[in-house]
Amino acid sequence: EEWAQKVATYGGYYIGRYETKYENNKCVVKQGNVPTANVTRATAQVYAKKMKTDYGYGVTTDLLNSYMWDTALKYIDYYTNSNFSTTTGLGNAEGKNSSGVASGSYSNDIKCNIADMSGNVREWTTEYYSSRSPYVGRGGFYGDSHAACTRYYYSTGTNVLGFRCALYW
Repeated sequence: EEWAQKVATYGGYYIGRYETKYENNKCVVKQGNVPTANVTRATAQVYAKKMKTDYGYGVTTDLLNSYMWDTALKYIDYYTNSNFSTTTGLGNAEGKNSSGVASGSYSNDIKCNIADMSGNVREWTTEYYSSRSPYVGRGGFYGDSHAACTRYYYSTGTNVLGFRCALYW
């Protein structure tokens, strides 16, 4: 894949610390924003890729892929000496709120300066599953208590899916 070649050549990638809010025709990644949800995967990917030109970044932007998601969880588990990736009920999960809340609102779902991977809104990835349910969402959301490592398979968008941007050279 193109991203893997770029990461190998230039030495890394970044993931957004917070879920993404799309407002005024731009992606905004900052604490305190209520993330965009109820977006299709195709639309989320267009928004994420557009971030490069919106801000004049000299990098490629996209949705996270499964490798980026899993690596972030392994990093968090290792550096926090925890099982964060498989712990349930963190953050805005299991009906604590009836919709997404401001990013970074729950301190138990902020690890290594990355917020809301196990709660708030489930997030689209670039991962492909099957022709019947081709798209994969990751993490927990405000209506369940699933862990950050959980995968969900979709054919279209639902009101609980948002997205997080990745940046790489």
